[in-house]
Amino acid sequence: MIGNKKTKDVQFYSEVGLAADDLNMRRRNLHDMDEMEQENQERQLRVRLNNEFKRFAEEIEKLAKIEFDIPYRELGFFGVPIKTNVFLLPTLNCLVNLTEIPFFVVSLSDIEVVHFERVNFSLRNFDMVLIFKDLTNFVRISCIPSESLEGIKDWINEVNLIYSEGVLNLNWTNLLSKIKEDPKDFLDQGGWSFLQEDSNSANSEDDKEMQEDSEFSPEPEENGSEYSEEESDEYSEGDDSEEEDPGTLPLIS
Repeated sequence: MIGNKKTKDVQFYSEVGLAADDLNMRRRNLHDMDEMEQENQERQLRVRLNNEFKRFAEEIEKLAKIEFDIPYRELGFFGVPIKTNVFLLPTLNCLVNLTEIPFFVVSLSDIEVVHFERVNFSLRNFDMVLIFKDLTNFVRISCIPSESLEGIKDWINEVNLIYSEGVLNLNWTNLLSKIKEDPKDFLDQGGWSFLQEDSNSANSEDDKEMQEDSEFSPEPEENGSEYSEEESDEYSEGDDSEEEDPGTLPLIS
C-alpha cells in the first residue's frame, strides 16, 4: 500500500542527461569542442547518478529489509511487448523494461510456460508468448531478432521455466478458454505436451491422428502475427547499435 492505493510495482527513477537545443541550428561535428565537452559532462553526470542510486538502494535494503532486483544488461534483447520496440532486461525474478513508457514488468513466478512462435530460419524475427499460471492471461512479445533466440533459451533454462517452439502464431485466447473449461481433461491429454509435439517437424502418422483428435491441438491465429516482417524491419533499423545505457535501475521485488 502506498498511501491508500494498492500498488504492485514501485519504480524510483531520475532523469539522466541534459535536454538542450542548439539555437544556431549548426550541424553536429564530432570534433566540435563544445559538443565533446557536453558529452563528457553527461557521462560524468550518469556515473554520479548511478553511484547515488546504488547507495540509495543499499540504504533502503538496510532500513526496510527488502531486496532490490538488478537487471542483467548482458542478457537483454529487443522486442515489442506492448506497442513499441524496447530493450527488455531479465532480472533474477522478472522481465522488465523500465526506460520507456508504459513500463513493462512480468514476474517470473507468475509464468507457467513460455512458447516461441514463428521460429523459422527464413525469418529474421520471432515472437515469445508468456502464459501465466492462472491460465487466463498471456503476454506476447513480438519482433524479437532471431539472433537472440539461443540466449533467451539459455536464460529460461537458468530460471527453471519450460519452453517450446513452433512455426505458427497460436490463438491463445481460445486455447486458454478451452483449458479453463476442463482442466482435468487437459491434464489427461498430456498437458502442455501438445506444444512440444508442435515443435517437432517430423511427427509420425499416429501422432498426427492423436493431435487431430485432441481438443487442445494448436489452433493458428487467422491473421497470424500482429506485426509483419516488413514492420519488424522498421523497428530494427535503429537497433543495430547498442542502446545507450540509461543507468542501473534497481527494481523492488
